[in-house]
Amino acid sequence: KRRVLINGQIRWVTGSSEQEYADNLIRILAPEALETPGEKHLFEDYAKNWYEVFSKPNVSKTTAITYDRQLHLYIYPVLQGKYLEDITVADIQKVFNAMDSEEKKLTTASKAKTKMVLNMIFQQAVEENIIGRNPLTSKTLRIKGNPSQTTKPYTVEQMRYIVSQLPSIRNYKDRMFLSLLALHPLRLEEALGLRWKDIDLEKDLIHISSTVTHPDRNQ
Repeated sequence: KRRVLINGQIRWVTGSSEQEYADNLIRILAPEALETPGEKHLFEDYAKNWYEVFSKPNVSKTTAITYDRQLHLYIYPVLQGKYLEDITVADIQKVFNAMDSEEKKLTTASKAKTKMVLNMIFQQAVEENIIGRNPLTSKTLRIKGNPSQTTKPYTVEQMRYIVSQLPSIRNYKDRMFLSLLALHPLRLEEALGLRWKDIDLEKDLIHISSTVTHPDRNQ
C-alpha cells in the first residue's frame, strides 16, 4: 500500500505483489493500457450490482426506491449500452440535458438526486480501480434546473367545502383519515402513524410520536 500524488491528488495504490501494484497504478494513470476485449464493464450491469450490493441493503426502503427510480427513469436510458470505462463528462452532461426536455423539465432537487446516485456509482468504480477518475467531479459539468414549486394551499372556501362533505364519505377509515387531515395541522405520514395511545380524549390533545411512510404511493 503506497501513497502517491496523481494530478495533484493524494491516492493510495495497493497490491498483493509488485506486479499487482504496478497494474493498479497503470489502471489509474492509463487504464486503456490494460484493456483487452471482454474486460470492460457495461455501465448498466455495474450500476445494478452496485444497487443490489451497496445501496439497497444499507438504506431505508424509501431511499432505495428513490435511487432505483433515478436509475431507471433518467440514467439508464442515456447510458444504456455504454461501458463504464468509456463514459466521459460529455456523456454525463447528456443525462442532465435529457432531464431538461419539454416532457420533463425537472427541478434542481430532482437533478441533485440523480447526481448523487451517479456520483456514488462512479466513486465505487474509482475505489475498485476500474476507472481512474470520477467524471462527476469535473468542473465543466453544468447542472441547472427549475426551482421546486411550493404547493398552493386551499382557500378557506375550499376547506369549508371539504369539511362539509366529510359526513358523506362512506368508508369509516377514509372519513376518519380525511377528518384528521382537514381539521388538524397533520402531515399525511403523521396521520397514518397515529395510535390510540397518542390520543388524549380528556385534554383534547393529539401527540405526534411516529410516522408511517409508503414509498410506492407516488406510483
